[in-house]
Amino acid sequence: MTRRGQQGLYFLAAVSQKSAKRIRQEINSWPWKYWRQKDLTDIRGYCQNRLKGWMDYYGLFGKNITRNVLFHFDKRLSRWAKAKYKSLKTLMQAARRVNRARRMNPSWFPHWAASKG
Repeated sequence: MTRRGQQGLYFLAAVSQKSAKRIRQEINSWPWKYWRQKDLTDIRGYCQNRLKGWMDYYGLFGKNITRNVLFHFDKRLSRWAKAKYKSLKTLMQAARRVNRARRMNPSWFPHWAASKG
């Protein structure tokens, strides 16, 4: 509704489902299996520019790219942590470890710096 009480046609730009799927597929195609010997800083060097590029491009349409699509990166990072650190028995423990790294170093990945939590 407008201020005058009239109905209008509105458009809210967002990331298309096709683009979101392509980003998730690209994240899955990264060599996670071979990164088990690597440290988080090495993964950061590989991923940071790609994540920043997606945020810059799709961020023009709205911040839902950070919440929805790049959350997939965090889930994938948790799976990497579980595979690397055998002491992490569950995916929940690995997610907590990633969240702890996120709180301690929020500038490591661009979507971590952009999010509030």
